[in-house]
Amino acid sequence: YNKNKKAIKFTPTLELEFEPGREKRARLAPRPEPPTLKEIRQLASELMGRSVTDHELASLQLVINQRGPEESSLLKRLREVKTRVVPPISLWDLRQWMWVLYWI
Repeated sequence: YNKNKKAIKFTPTLELEFEPGREKRARLAPRPEPPTLKEIRQLASELMGRSVTDHELASLQLVINQRGPEESSLLKRLREVKTRVVPPISLWDLRQWMWVLYWI
């Protein structure tokens, strides 16, 4: 240890809270879902017979993006699948239908 070097001593400020979950800043209100996303979620839920997660919707959108990145394609294809299929169906089957209906 070299005695010629200066040392800095840290004194904590107890007023500050750095623990997770104890932030004092204002939380932003969640954004409302766009009407098209609400309809997409509702159609997918009806077809699968249960509520659909964001991950599952992203999975369906990936199938759409492989064929063509048109924004309303997912909604159009879900409407078409609803006319052709008797629910409930699995996520895998729904993904297959999204792939088969590429012309919509």
